Amino acid sequence: MRLIIVSTPAQAKMLRSLLGESWRIEVCMGTAVDLPADKLGIDIEPNFRPTYVARQPRIAKRLTKAIYEAEAIYIATEPTMEAEAQAWRLLKLAQTPGERPVMRVTLRGLTREGILAALATPRPLDKRLIEAAETLRTAERLTGYLLTPLARQALGADVSVGYLTSLALKQLAEHKAEPPSRWLLRARFETRTGEAFHADLITPEGRRVTYDVVDKGEQQIRMLRTAASWVADLAERKVAHEPAPPHTLQTLIQAAPFAPSRTLSLAGGLYARGLITSPLIDDAFLLPTDQTPSLAGDACALYDLIFERAKAADDEPTIRKQRYALIRAWWVRDQSVWLTFRARDSDTPLPALVEHDSVYFSEGELVPVGTTAPLTETAIATVLYTLGTADLATAIAAVTALTREGYAEAVEGALRLTERGAALNAWLDQHFADVFMNDHAISVNQIATGKLSRLDALRAFWSRLQPALGAASAVPQPEPRPLILHPVEA
Repeated sequence: MRLIIVSTPAQAKMLRSLLGESWRIEVCMGTAVDLPADKLGIDIEPNFRPTYVARQPRIAKRLTKAIYEAEAIYIATEPTMEAEAQAWRLLKLAQTPGERPVMRVTLRGLTREGILAALATPRPLDKRLIEAAETLRTAERLTGYLLTPLARQALGADVSVGYLTSLALKQLAEHKAEPPSRWLLRARFETRTGEAFHADLITPEGRRVTYDVVDKGEQQIRMLRTAASWVADLAERKVAHEPAPPHTLQTLIQAAPFAPSRTLSLAGGLYARGLITSPLIDDAFLLPTDQTPSLAGDACALYDLIFERAKAADDEPTIRKQRYALIRAWWVRDQSVWLTFRARDSDTPLPALVEHDSVYFSEGELVPVGTTAPLTETAIATVLYTLGTADLATAIAAVTALTREGYAEAVEGALRLTERGAALNAWLDQHFADVFMNDHAISVNQIATGKLSRLDALRAFWSRLQPALGAASAVPQPEPRPLILHPVEA
């Protein structure tokens, strides 16, 4: 009998109704096999060899028995690096015979067609993905097991340190939402009939003018109030607009009005109901599998985002005409000053303009350019993902942990360090600054593509962590404060 291992009871129920009695279907329920809870579990010399144990003994025993009795094994858990490695750990624990065929199945969509297509196109377990996941798991264990006790001695018993969360914390701590250093002048003009439009000040060569001192722009705004202005030139060109492709998880978390963890949870729920393709496949398009689902609330709103974007991606490219206008302003007092502004169709189309007609300056605005925006959960998760330190779902979980652990708080949509987070970051920066630099972050993506080996990555990581551990351990720790009990006031 063929065995297929899935992630959830809902998936098992769906596959049983589809595949019949010729298959045995078992549920792994997440992490059944992992590093031991009571010791490091990593043999650092010579090759960072892990020791895995059954963390959910009943589930592991049932799966081990099913694997031993199966004639062929299909792993249909989440399409992530960690799930790939979890399957490998389970097979190792079960001591699967080498001749037993083991296939990996990616359930891109939980529909009849999607499931049958996935079963028809299995692949072997990907050793590179397993190596990448094992590297990240080892880095997380070394960081958490070795740094957390030191951090608790220095900062308090409830502090915990993780590898990815430390990288995320450093991103947040080093980010500075600096004030703008340059501004451009945007003027509002009106036609004779009162129709308004905006135009940016440009150089004679057509580049936008920017100021490094606000006073310069404000001076020219004052000049414009008494200047004569008119339409100097009109132009038109055809612009082709390609439809945006369907959402990926990365574009979806940027577009959705929810926190990244909430967006991922909602997308996972839509996938579990067979309404969209899997959100856990990095850079894969999210496609609807049902155009008229019965949904409400946030799930409905997210589904509509996915559906509308996928539907629009099938549209033909649109060609539209974009109009441009050059506005000249002439101001004369002690000297003559000429200013040129450029206006174009944007979200608000230009009104009907006639060359040489007068227009009238209404107001001016100095628009900041080159500013550094505050960091959001989405931005930090995207940075971790772009660095190649984890898949996007894992990066989102690491950033979410910042607020869950009290190291950061959301203020008007942006993340801000708490006092607790600042203290932990200062301690990490004092003792382990070299370990959590962007340039030294482990790129599991490079391991997954064969450009870097697990051993090389871990040896480089350990060469920075080990001496820092020794130095941090030698620092005298503060004496614990005595607990003072005050009498209850009457």
